[in-house]
Amino acid sequence: ATVTDTITATITGTNDAPMSSDISATVFEDSRTTSGGSRVDLTGPTADTSANDGYQVGYQTVMPLDLIFSPDGSTLFVLGHSDSQGNVNRRVYTYDLDQPWDVSAWTFRSQFDLPASGTNGGMAFNDDGTKMYVSKHTENGDGAIYSFNLSTAYDPSTATHDSGADITIPNTSGDTRGLEPRDGRFDIDFSHDGLSMFVLELLNPSTQHEEHESRLLKYSLGTAWDISTADMDNPTVHSFFDNNSTTRESGFTFGGNGTKLFVIHNGNTNGGSGIREYSLATPYDISNMTEVRETSLDGEWISKTFYNIELSADNTKLFLSGHGHYNGIYSTGAYIYEFDLTQEGPILSNDTDVDGDALTVTHIGSDAVTSGTTYANGTEVDGQYGTLTIGADGTYRYVADGRSE
Repeated sequence: ATVTDTITATITGTNDAPMSSDISATVFEDSRTTSGGSRVDLTGPTADTSANDGYQVGYQTVMPLDLIFSPDGSTLFVLGHSDSQGNVNRRVYTYDLDQPWDVSAWTFRSQFDLPASGTNGGMAFNDDGTKMYVSKHTENGDGAIYSFNLSTAYDPSTATHDSGADITIPNTSGDTRGLEPRDGRFDIDFSHDGLSMFVLELLNPSTQHEEHESRLLKYSLGTAWDISTADMDNPTVHSFFDNNSTTRESGFTFGGNGTKLFVIHNGNTNGGSGIREYSLATPYDISNMTEVRETSLDGEWISKTFYNIELSADNTKLFLSGHGHYNGIYSTGAYIYEFDLTQEGPILSNDTDVDGDALTVTHIGSDAVTSGTTYANGTEVDGQYGTLTIGADGTYRYVADGRSE
């Protein structure tokens, strides 16, 4: 006879499958997010080296009216106007950074004396660093942009004043302009091709408007980077009209290849400082732009005066210049504030393996992810609205390119 017995075996797993959890991120067009990061995290500088929430830019100036970087981020240029004793020193200061786009460690290199007249406004370089432009309030209350030729690119110490190329900034508003550097200075910038020049001006209250009015002016240049060919009589104008007379737009910068505009504005010691972001339908077209959001700076620097705003070349860092303007005392120092606009941390950070084995990303969809990679050298996948790059370690970067518009 044949007897059949049934044996039941219960298997206790020793190599269970990992448990995964979703991760989400918000990224805006023509910007990026890294590894689940937030869009703009203005929680404070990356470190505090001075007990005043910023990096001192030396003791050369307490009024860093403008800040710009060399294209590779290795050099920082600061436009100064006054020292801690209140003496006017119209200069451009040059700092060599220990690491590109990192203002926490630097070495002072040189200073360049500007023409001894007027009040400094903003500064800019042309595309190869052989020309430098500095805007000013002139003694009679008008505006001007001075042009300098640099024998060594991005080295202001080699600059010579090309007075024949200087231009005036005519006041087409019919109102008087603000002259105090914090409020009324002429910040300047250019489009990437050098065919458009932008100037920020402040108008005092008048019979036409009871409050201050800031205006961004766009001028067309007949020859790229040659400001003497600018059509100064027919600017395109965008008005930042403030209902709060204590708020002043003091600086601006473009991002996203001209499709984003960031404007910094000052309040008073009771608050009101912040950054506004605008989206431009066409690069550098200020006639058609929409406010996207406003980020308040009151929580961190309620008593600070801000002058200008700048982005790193890849738009992943944001920089502000300012000083601690406590009760009108300048001696509290001048600072450059640095913010990371990305948050790094792997997508695997909230995934687990019960056996404790290390997890790696092997595929995204049907595409294999190369082992041993990070988002910096990982696998790229083109999506509907942008490109995702992911590494085997789970770090990723997503860049939205504006196709959702």
